[in-house]
Amino acid sequence: MYPETDHPYIYINKDTIENNEYNIIRYKISYGDIKEIFDIYYLKKFDRNL
Repeated sequence: MYPETDHPYIYINKDTIENNEYNIIRYKISYGDIKEIFDIYYLKKFDRNL
């Protein structure tokens, strides 16, 4: 087996942004000219009244 050389590398960066009520986990993904950002919101405190 040889490594794939016809496609560009996939780069994934993970950042965590802290807020008072929640954290944001941000994934920045790049594949050649394609760049995407995905945010995941994580609540620090669960509100049972929701």
